[in-house]
Amino acid sequence: MLFLKKILVLFATMILPLSANIIWPGIYLHKYIFSLYSIIPALIVEWVAIKWIFNLTLRKSFVIAVTINVISAIIGYWLYIPASFLYEVGLSFTLHTLLRDGTFSYAGWVANYIFATFFTTILEYYAMRIVFKLKFSLKSLPFLYFLLANMVSVSLSFAMMHHEEHNRKERSASE
Repeated sequence: MLFLKKILVLFATMILPLSANIIWPGIYLHKYIFSLYSIIPALIVEWVAIKWIFNLTLRKSFVIAVTINVISAIIGYWLYIPASFLYEVGLSFTLHTLLRDGTFSYAGWVANYIFATFFTTILEYYAMRIVFKLKFSLKSLPFLYFLLANMVSVSLSFAMMHHEEHNRKERSASE
């Protein structure tokens, strides 16, 4: 057991200097994905999407939309950073190596957008299946529509991130 601990410590000291660069895009996007400015408009879009996809009443659709977003926000708030770390180490690291560009490149941001969209959609999908017993496949048209509805919140998160970065650059340029 002591030998295993030594290997883990050695591995951690080797990977930690790399992890700051690898995990940063997930941390950077995290505060925007789980902000009320992206959740509330997405909630409205998902409310309409759930009503349309499942042909439910407005009230039932609203309850489902709010519940799955609360569940997704609570679980996602804590899991997004570790999940984005694993994603960055695996797929994104390979992508950056193949394209020979940095983590904050256009390809990296596109990959982060896709990851964040699927991450939030999958959390909400399982919340719908477990809590409300709404059964549909990950390969179904309803899932695709729900994925498109979730693109709204991730798009808003990216827009807010870009707007805040633009404002920060303007403020620093004027100083």
